[in-house]
Amino acid sequence: MSWPTIIGLVLLALGTFITCINFYLSFIRYPLHRLRGRPREDYRFVSGFPGVGSAFLWFAAILLARHLPLMWSSIAISLFDTGGLHWFAGVMLYEAITRRGS
Repeated sequence: MSWPTIIGLVLLALGTFITCINFYLSFIRYPLHRLRGRPREDYRFVSGFPGVGSAFLWFAAILLARHLPLMWSSIAISLFDTGGLHWFAGVMLYEAITRRGS
């Protein structure tokens, strides 16, 4: 196994882990807080790792270009990274569209 492949696999693993943390903090943590019967006022927002997970996954995709299933897995997982630039752009676009109509 070559060094770029090993580094790509490490970046894929780290990027996937960070993406899971960001997804949990964005979509799962608050509903779990409410399911535990805790009030909204007690909830404290915690930020994830913006840009890090997606960057790791995109670099992994480049390094794993010879291993197509791993490359496409890396790209697909990066879509779920709520700390990524693509989510930022999507949220800004959504905000611009919904504010214009109100």
